[in-house]
Amino acid sequence: MAHKDDSFKEYVEDELLREVDGISVRTLFGGHGIYRHGVCIGLIHSGMLYFKVDSVSQKDYEAEGSKPFMYTGHTGKTVALSFWEVPGIVADNPEAIYPWAIAAYEAALRAKKKK
Repeated sequence: MAHKDDSFKEYVEDELLREVDGISVRTLFGGHGIYRHGVCIGLIHSGMLYFKVDSVSQKDYEAEGSKPFMYTGHTGKTVALSFWEVPGIVADNPEAIYPWAIAAYEAALRAKKKK
């Protein structure tokens, strides 16, 4: 059975992020994880694309009206992750999305370094 996000995943991987080197996409928690050189930089879930953010990059997403990826945990509590919806102004343009993908990679590296 095909996963519901498979066609969108293929679009993101093959078209939208084609200019970003080291990209791979694999199934993750009911959606897909987007990796650059083995580091998770994004998520695809329910037809939406999210990139990793941190204190350096979050303001750019807020300025575009983006929201974090949220889910309801097993206790019923809503949890927000450090992945935010890719703004519509870049979501369909491989050239425009490139710096956002690189910024997501940099945010993921900073988070990894903190651990």
